[in-house]
Parts: sequence; C-alpha cells; structure tokens
Amino acid sequence: MNRPPALHDGLSPAEVAERIAAGRVNRPPRDGWRAYADIARRNTLTLYNALVVPAAVGLFLLADYRAAWAVAAMAVANVALGLAHELRAKRHLDRLSVLGEARVRVRRAGTDVPLPAGDVVADDVVLLAAGDAVVADGSVVAAEFLELDEALLTGESDPVPKAVGDPVKSGSVCVAGGGAYRAERVGAAAFAHRMAAAARQYRHAPGPTQATLDRLVRGLTAVAVGLCLGYVALHFVRGFPAADLVQMVAATITSMVPQGLVLLATLVFVLAATRLSRRGAVVQQLAAVEGLAAVDVICTDKTGTLTTGRQTLDRVVAFAEPEAAVRGWLGAFAAASADGRNKSIEALRETLAAGAERIDVRDQLPFQSHIRCSAILANGTGEPRLFVLGSFEALASRFPESDRAAVEAAWRELLPTGLRLLAFADGHGGADGFYGRLPDIPLRPLAVVALRDKLRPQVVDVLAELAAQGIRLKVVSGDHPETVRATVRALGAAFGGQAIVTGDEWTNSTDRVALAERCDLFGRVSPEQKLALIAALQQAGHRVGMIGDGVNDVLPIKRADFGVAMGAGSQAAKAVAGLVLESNDFAVLPVALAEGRRVVQNVRLAAKLFLLKNVYTVALILVAVGVCGLPFPYLPQQVTLLNALTIGGPAAIILAGRAAGRAGGPSFFADVGRFVLTAGAATSAAGLAVYLGSLLALGHDAETARTLLLTTLILAGLGNAVVATAGDRRLIAWAAFGAAGMAAAAAVPPVAYFFALAPLTGGQWASVVIAAGAAGVVSAAFNHGGGFGGGSRSPAEGGPTPGGPAASGRPPPRG
Repeated sequence: MNRPPALHDGLSPAEVAERIAAGRVNRPPRDGWRAYADIARRNTLTLYNALVVPAAVGLFLLADYRAAWAVAAMAVANVALGLAHELRAKRHLDRLSVLGEARVRVRRAGTDVPLPAGDVVADDVVLLAAGDAVVADGSVVAAEFLELDEALLTGESDPVPKAVGDPVKSGSVCVAGGGAYRAERVGAAAFAHRMAAAARQYRHAPGPTQATLDRLVRGLTAVAVGLCLGYVALHFVRGFPAADLVQMVAATITSMVPQGLVLLATLVFVLAATRLSRRGAVVQQLAAVEGLAAVDVICTDKTGTLTTGRQTLDRVVAFAEPEAAVRGWLGAFAAASADGRNKSIEALRETLAAGAERIDVRDQLPFQSHIRCSAILANGTGEPRLFVLGSFEALASRFPESDRAAVEAAWRELLPTGLRLLAFADGHGGADGFYGRLPDIPLRPLAVVALRDKLRPQVVDVLAELAAQGIRLKVVSGDHPETVRATVRALGAAFGGQAIVTGDEWTNSTDRVALAERCDLFGRVSPEQKLALIAALQQAGHRVGMIGDGVNDVLPIKRADFGVAMGAGSQAAKAVAGLVLESNDFAVLPVALAEGRRVVQNVRLAAKLFLLKNVYTVALILVAVGVCGLPFPYLPQQVTLLNALTIGGPAAIILAGRAAGRAGGPSFFADVGRFVLTAGAATSAAGLAVYLGSLLALGHDAETARTLLLTTLILAGLGNAVVATAGDRRLIAWAAFGAAGMAAAAAVPPVAYFFALAPLTGGQWASVVIAAGAAGVVSAAFNHGGGFGGGSRSPAEGGPTPGGPAASGRPPPRG
C-alpha cells in the first residue's frame, strides 16, 4: 500500500504525547461530576420524595414522632439504595465499555500499532482492512480498491468507493479493499460518539419491563395523590384533626407508591450483566438483559458462529493446468488480493502465498455478496489476464460447454463433504478495469478449491440447551445448501432431517411467513434475504435474535429484536449488537438467554408482591374510610412493618434467586395483573372482614382493630409470596420468620409501642389466622403453579419443544 511520504511513519511519540496533553484524543470527555449529579438528582428529586418528605416534616411538627421517623426512614432508605445501586450500574457499564471498545491499527513512528479506538489522537494515520469500522472523521490518505459501507450513516446499502483525499465519517465500515485515513475530528467532535460509542456509555435507558414499571409508578402516584386530595375534602366535611389528615397522607403515599420496585429491577439487571461479563459476554446496555428474555427464535449464520470461522485448505482439484501451477496462481491471487479479512482468502494466503509469483495488479474487484466472487485484473505481456475466485454457481455460466461438465462433476462430488467449495478461473481481454462489476468475458476453469471449517466445541450441546429453553434455532447461511446440509448432518438430530430452503425458493415463495415458520434451514441466502426472513418471523409474532460476525450481518443484526455478535467478528457487527460474545464461546449463548429469562421472571414475581398491596390498600381506604367513615386502616409506621415483612424480604429473596425462566409466556400485565387482582381481591375481603368486624361488630378500639388488620395483611401477604413462587422453600422459611416476627413485634413492649400494636388474645390470633388462611387458599386456587406465566410448563417439564407440534402453531404474544 502506497502512503504519502509525509505520513509514511505516522506521528512520533512526542507528537502523540502533545496531542494527549491537549485533550485531542478519540475518547469523549468523561461525564465526571455531571453524571454523578444527574444520578443524585434522579434519586432525590422524585415525585415520591416530594410527597413523602413534606408528610414527614408535618408529622414532626405535629409531634407524632413515631410516624415521622418511620416515614423519614423510608424516604432516606429509598434515596440511599437508589444512589448506591445506580452508581454501581454506572461503574459496571463504564468497565464494560473498555471490554467492548473497537480496536484499530494506527501507524506511529513507522510501526503499525494496535490500539483501542479511544486512544487514537488527532492526525493519527489509521489503517483500514475489510471489516474495520471507521472510528474518527477524516480523509483518505491511502486507498487500495477501498470501499466503505455507509448504510449506518445514509441508509444506502451500496458500497462507496473511496480514493485518496475523499472524506470518511466515523460509523462507516470498510467492506472491501484496504487503505488508511487521517483522523481529523476525534472524540466528541466525531460522529462515532453519537452512535456506537454512545451506546456503551452509561445511560438511564430502561427496557420494556422497566418502562412499564415506571408507568405503573406514575399511575399509582396519581391515584395516591387523588386519594390525598379526597382526605383534604373529608377533613373539612368531617372535621377530624389535622394530625389524622397528615397520618393518612403519609400512610397512603408509603403504601401506594411502589418506588422500591423500579430500584430493585435496576439492581437485578446490573447483577445479571455482571454475571454475564464474567462469562465473556459483554452486555452493551442494561436494557439488553431484558431483550435476552423475549427471544424465542434465533437466526444464525453457519460460518463463524456454528463453526470456528478458521478455514484451512483441504484440497485443490485442478483443471486445464497441472495442480502445482494452479496452486501457484492461487497463492499469487491470495497474496495480491485486497480482501484482507476474507476468511477464504486468508486460508489460501497462509497455505499458498509463500514463494508464489507476484501479480502485477491493474485493478481489483473485492468480494461482494451480491456477485459472490472477487477478481483481479493483472497486466500481462499481451492482453490483461483476469483471475476470479467465487462460487461455482456464480461463475459456471461463463465456462465453456466443454469444460463445465467436468468442473460440475467434481463440484457435486465434494458437496456432501460439507467443505466450502469455490471455483477458480481465468480469462483474457475485457475492459481495462472493473468499474464495479465483473467483465462479461468467457472464463477458463482452473480448479475447484475446497476449504475446511470445524464446528465449534459443544455446539451440539448448545443446540440441545436452546431447545430445552423453548428457543428455535434457524441456520441462515450464504453457503450452498449441500454444504449447509453436511454441517447439519454433523449436528446430529437437532434439525430432524428437514429440507433446506434456498434463497431463490424464498424469493419466489408466495407465503414467506408460513415458510419462515415451517423451515429452519436456509442456504444461499443473501443479506437482503436475511432481512426479509427476520421481518417475516417478526410478522408471525416472534421475538427474533440474530447472531452474526461479518459486515454483511450488520443490517440483519440491527433488524432483529436482539442482536448478538461474536468477539472475533467485525467491529461493525459488534457496534450494533446488544450482546457481544467477546470470548467467542458459543456455549455462553444459552447461559446468557437463561440469565435474561431468569431476570425478567424474578422482576415479575417481585412486581406481584409490590402491586398486590395497592389493590387491598385502595379497597380498604374506599370501603372503610370512604363508605363506612371508619378510622384510617393503618398508621405510617405500620406500613413500614408491612412493607418489610411482605415485600422487602420476599423481593430480596426472589431477585437473588436462580430459578429457570422460559421463552414466550403472557405479557407483563397479563401475568402480573391476574395474580394481583385475584390475590388482591382475596386479601381485601379478608382484611375488610377483620377490620369492619372488629370496629362495627365487636366494638374494639382503633389500635386493636388496626393490629388485627395489620396481622391479617402480613400473614396473607406472606402466604401470597409463597403462592407467587409456587412454594419456593426459601419463601416458606421467610413466611415462618415473618409470622414469628409479627408475633414478636406485638409481644415486645418497646416495639409494640413504636408500631402502635395492641396485644392480641388467643381467639383474636385464631381469627386472623383463619382469615389470612382463607385468602391464601383462594389466591392459590386462582394462581396454581405460580412462577413465570402461572401454571404453564416448561419444555423440561413436558411442555412444547421447538420443532414439535406446538412450534409451528400460533406464536406467543409479543407483549
């Protein structure tokens, strides 16, 4: 590659140090205190605190110190935990940004130096090869048949040729040839930091479940505010003391607004991302953890994903000339090729390039997926000589009739072996250059080239694990169908002898959605057809994951609901993926998917406990206070005890759990709503029966009635936690601990005084146990099976398996 003399050696160490000192580096300025101030503001200046803090102050002013301290403690705890966990999330994602950062090669002091993209400085000469992403804005200083894909910038999918002096913008990708550019706009001034790099910085970007929880919190806060305004009206109508009004407001806000639910959801997503990073899977945003849970179909390329992507030359079947001569021309072709990252060219270069003759290159046509070949036009003693390496189907029509049959026979004989097969040919004459297309001249077949690629270790076990999780895998390859068939044969019974759909059959299909549902194997598929396949599966209601490693996989990865890139793949693919398998260990994939499902399942279980309290609280307030005119059901400090025993403890146990989730299942509202409404109705009935009976039928004082009600709600809440988790032994143990804790709180005078608890007789204990037990029985009857999605079974428990009768039926909802 020719470089201008002034830039031949690149920057000196002193020049690099000077630019670093001046801040002219390709790493945007750190957020510093601004990011921490944003986190502090987001966790302190909340609507919840705006309501709770004035209530606590009012209680202090009214000398109701027990309630005031309880309310203040809840506000402080929420802020402290929120700050701690969001700061932890920021630090974790900042560390992951280093793992997932693109690496480039720059020329400094005459040496090519590999660097993280963030260490590039202004005026660095950055080298490009196929698959490299442009990481700073600048201009081309060297070009050897250089073509860039600017689809991520302009939306245009056609590669753009670049010559010396042409501008390049970060976010584009080298798809063919090679070259170098001078970094002129780096750091915050470069377009890249508004795209791929920005995706790896810490942002408070909630996923669908977190966004749903945010909406729920806002809605419940509005309900709580509405109730509080109603109390003010009642205060003027009924004339009860101002201290009671403040107590009612404080108790309502602390019991109705599930502020801790969003906090716990964020925490569990951070923990999941941390666990995955230890396995070599880099989560690029917290929302990506949730994306893992929704996937029920995964499309994957064959080369570089199911296989190692490390090709080796297996054999050369020569025609027209002796094999030794053909191998020499192959080696010369590979040595001169500008396809620096093409795996097939790399294999030929490693095996045959040493000692091969040098080709005097006049022009090159780097590999392009739509023509399925690459070519070199070489200067000769007479007419230019054309060398072409590509698929047999792409070149066969140019072979003479007399030669085509022998080449096709050799090609067909090798197809069942699963080797990657290429045709190598030459020709004479034609245009002086390619001008973006292959000249229309006859070609002489020189050889069928066979390359071998091994399956990744444990790939069969991985497929079995994906099937056990209810995930359907579809192999979508650009290779010949017979090559795909041979690879699938090596996978054993994973695909059950299915037919392979070709790209042409896909294009000609009149019902692509049905074809996408029915078939799992696709060969000779172009990137555009991959996009169409993903769209058809999404149209059928599936959540689709896409695994890729090459530049041609960038748009399919973006189109999928969740994208996965291999760590050894192109920087472009990694930039748009939600998950990067930096360890290149395919076996991490089912672990990551299981982790995502586990996280979402646990968040839903916790949401059931948080939102359950809202249902019975509203019922108690409306009936007891609004209709019957009775004292408010509980005091602020009693809400603290209720939250700790029925929500805080069980939620912590649930979110730390490792129970397996599964694909599909009902939407968040269908799953959580069913439990909350049925269990909430049962608990409301039990609580109202106890509270109204105590005050209206038995004539108890307010303290005794509230103690009976609180005890009933705590016992019922503990039972509902057990029901929600389908009898988890840890929750059963917590229920026993919580019941004993409530009994101890009522029996220990200082504790009973703080929480305003009256001593209960044996008969009263029996009545609350019966009421709570009845609520638990009703809840269990309506929510049998518990867990994620109620009583449905996972594949391991006898539910549907991928590829079975249910797999092609109506897909699960995408909610």
